[in-house]
Amino acid sequence: MLIALAFAVPPLAESQVSGANSTEPNAGRSEVIKLEQQWKEAYLQADARVLRSILSDDYLGIDSLGKVTNKEQELKRFKPANGYNFAAIESDEVQVRGYAKTLVVTGCSMVKLRHADQYLIAKFRYTHVYVRQMGRWQIVAAQLTQVSE
Repeated sequence: MLIALAFAVPPLAESQVSGANSTEPNAGRSEVIKLEQQWKEAYLQADARVLRSILSDDYLGIDSLGKVTNKEQELKRFKPANGYNFAAIESDEVQVRGYAKTLVVTGCSMVKLRHADQYLIAKFRYTHVYVRQMGRWQIVAAQLTQVSE
């Protein structure tokens, strides 16, 4: 069964950060790690305010079914749809790679959705592209692909 999700966001630990090709290898990584955790918590707690601050105004996302969304569309999709909400998000294989004023986060997430007393679990690979603009890191692009077990 395919389900459309915008993103699966991991909790990150410093030990999970890796990367190369950056003029400043650690620049911004700790901040992006915190933002990834805030993103995850925003989905689990249905907090659109936090998500709004993390997404850039020109954000472009591609969900697990290939649908393209902008920031406002993503915020509308963020609300629990058809009675589904996020029950858990667990991630592994997380990497952060730096390229000057851009950081790319990739990983694999197991997402558990709740609908009434039933649960749906799916696995995804994702990419989040952060750019430092106006003095802070924001996600400018993201892509999610559902993978089979």
